[in-house]
Amino acid sequence: MLPVTSFSPFIALRYRRSPDLDALVAPPYDVISDTQRLALEDSHPANAVRIDYPRDEVQPRPDGLDRYQRVARRLISWTAGGVLAREAEHSLTIYRMTATDAGGNVSITTGVMGALGLEQPGTGDILPHEQTTTKDKADRLSLLRATRVNTSPIWGLSMTPGLNLLYQPEGSPLHRAVDDDGVVHESWVLSDPIRVQAICEAIGRSPIVVADGHHRFETALTYQEERSAAGNSSDAGASALLAFVVELADDQLDVRAIHRIIRTCTEDLVELFGRFCDLQAVDLNLVDVALSNELEARGSMVLLTASGAWFATPRLDSFPAELTLDSERVAHMLATAADHSVAFHHDVDALRTAVFDESAAGAVLLRPATVQQIRKVAETRTRMPAKTTFFWPKPRSGIVFRSLD
Repeated sequence: MLPVTSFSPFIALRYRRSPDLDALVAPPYDVISDTQRLALEDSHPANAVRIDYPRDEVQPRPDGLDRYQRVARRLISWTAGGVLAREAEHSLTIYRMTATDAGGNVSITTGVMGALGLEQPGTGDILPHEQTTTKDKADRLSLLRATRVNTSPIWGLSMTPGLNLLYQPEGSPLHRAVDDDGVVHESWVLSDPIRVQAICEAIGRSPIVVADGHHRFETALTYQEERSAAGNSSDAGASALLAFVVELADDQLDVRAIHRIIRTCTEDLVELFGRFCDLQAVDLNLVDVALSNELEARGSMVLLTASGAWFATPRLDSFPAELTLDSERVAHMLATAADHSVAFHHDVDALRTAVFDESAAGAVLLRPATVQQIRKVAETRTRMPAKTTFFWPKPRSGIVFRSLD
């Protein structure tokens, strides 16, 4: 049986072994605030944020280069100066994230980084699992055009059972870093051709669900199409992108909810939710992370407004049978209002701030989607609503870079 998904090793570009890797890696660009970006730049002159998320300088530079051209020059300089090293042979990268929560519970996510072959959505076995929000992809495209480097990976979930058994790391990691949340990030180089082939073939046997990085995936497709239209259809480097692949399994994933902040709504939210859900008042002081942990047992969401908070338990006969996710049901309810606007946040404190300090109409704590629900969506080749899943922890930028050349 031929593989349905292309996944392969590549010539990696990495930071040289350094005890200072803590200060070199960075969170994904799309979760970094302007304040965080400045802090990361200050942490080290070669922090990955300077490659993955460059900013315009206050004063125009005499060389006339824009921020993306400066990144391209920076990559050349860092490689020539020994900050980065281009490896001599093709390899995969084993990458492990170890997180410990406030209760002392340890979760481990282990995956493998390689080059994932591009496919147009709907034509193959790379499956977006969420609708995407409108977002300016010009930034990512300009960066890719200027550098021809994948500066951060997308996150893919493989439906091949037992995949994680094939890439368990051996020996000491090449790199190790601890982020501000206490998550330990470790990586190992895997170049043994027999193991590499086994892993690539196993990933190739099943579809890949895009967990994070939908916009980077779409940008890579756009760049591939540009190259082909310009007569560069043989540009093999542009036919793939850097991907971190993890087995779609409960013991490998920590899936959290992305909650809804209802900025405005033309209807009273308590009345609106009451038409679809059974409401039970809850103490406002209990609306925190601990409360969100018991929603699954109740089968409920929590509606929060300036006047109070309620468990909102959906009445199943009030929704179409195919709507099983909290994100789907909230969207269904809000669609009955004449007008509304919604923002998204995974942090419960942000919801309280939005309602009580910023005068949002309300907020809704959702239950996280389960691995089984993610798998079902993949098997039916449908998509969840935008901003349904928050995978934790987040892979760091700077673990490895992939040049298209």
